[in-house]
Amino acid sequence: MKITKMGLVIVVTLYLIAANVSEAADGKTVIEQNRCVSCHDMSGNVARTISDLLNKKAPDLFYAGSKFQEKFLFEFLQRPYPIRPAGTVYLNYVSAGEGIDKIQEPPLCASKLSREEAQVVSHYLMTLKDLNMPTGFYKPGTEFARANAKMIFFKSGACNACHQVDVGGGSIKGGLSGPILYDAGTRLNGDWVFNYLKDPQHWTPKTWMPKRELPDNTWLLLTNYIMTMEKPKEMKMTKN
Repeated sequence: MKITKMGLVIVVTLYLIAANVSEAADGKTVIEQNRCVSCHDMSGNVARTISDLLNKKAPDLFYAGSKFQEKFLFEFLQRPYPIRPAGTVYLNYVSAGEGIDKIQEPPLCASKLSREEAQVVSHYLMTLKDLNMPTGFYKPGTEFARANAKMIFFKSGACNACHQVDVGGGSIKGGLSGPILYDAGTRLNGDWVFNYLKDPQHWTPKTWMPKRELPDNTWLLLTNYIMTMEKPKEMKMTKN
């Protein structure tokens, strides 16, 4: 039987679709076996009250495909590292000290997956998307006014009050209540960063991340700056 070029393309396409569907299904099975849903919400059950927020054990993953880069998920699932220095809900890991509050070290993700498991799970997580999230704002490699972006980040927005960033020479400085940002460019999806900066309550109604009314070009400026942040090879903590 002679197969035309078009027919071959269709066959290969159908095979790849079937393989992707199968791999995603395998990833969901691995997630169920590792009881990931005991900590992560994958059904869209957002925190609508302070009590809901305080009961969160780990970040929501029902929009993981919109938020993360697949390469990051693949690597992180094999070798988890602290992304939130004071835990998903920092209030649960703060204890009063003498003159200064102390941060208890939160537990790491216990599910260290094999390479094969991480591949299928990361593929499955990338299928979990927020279909209402606008896309196409962030364009990698776009030139922007870095000095203005840094001024907004450190001065006007005081983003480093909650988030740790690389301040040069591999030194990490910033607050502990929010997730680290010094690896944002290799961890997060730029379009998600843009949308989250504009309206963080869209994903978590009771989040303490403030919503500010600023023009889109300011949010895009911040997004471009945040997406240039890559995890430094050598890191050392710097006290505020």
